[in-house]
Amino acid sequence: MHPPRNLRSQAREIRILLLLVFSAHEANKLAYEMGREFQMTHQRSDALDLAMGAVAGAIGVWVMDRVGWSMYRREDPTAFQREHEARSERRDVAHAAVKKAADLTGAPLPTREPSGAGIAVHYALGILPGALYAAARRKYPALTAGHGTLYGFGLFVLMDEITAPALGLASGPAKYPWQAHARGLVSHLVLGIVTETVLGAFRRIR
Repeated sequence: MHPPRNLRSQAREIRILLLLVFSAHEANKLAYEMGREFQMTHQRSDALDLAMGAVAGAIGVWVMDRVGWSMYRREDPTAFQREHEARSERRDVAHAAVKKAADLTGAPLPTREPSGAGIAVHYALGILPGALYAAARRKYPALTAGHGTLYGFGLFVLMDEITAPALGLASGPAKYPWQAHARGLVSHLVLGIVTETVLGAFRRIR
């Protein structure tokens, strides 16, 4: 989760979100046309699931951030400082990933944070799993347990507690205060619920 942003940064984030939603909408239209032209119903359905999952994931991240920021602002100053010091080079996971990619490729690093690249990576961490979740939930309904809370919990454990530290994008879980873990868990549960709710709405209107 990113820390609270100023109005300019939030406006940039909304533009990126709208671009992602528009791209998913265009992918949805393309998948529909391809399915209609070639009469590949099964493939079209899978493509629609992926596109709708991407949109649902983006919306889920947007709502998740609002909940996370609300909790972030109320955090104890000592816990806030401990969390900040535990971050990889004082960056959140998304911007740490951008920094690592820039180091590996020699690409210039954005001078301001939050950057467009960092926000895009942050949303991608909800969009890509959302697309996969949408494709899998139709075949494995048990994944929707708790109206998406199982999905959200799984993302929290896999991404925040395991993958990010393993890739050097965050410190180990023990370095962070319990408030950071609680906020991450609640935020990801919200992400899961919103993603599932949006997917359910899409399915009702399809």
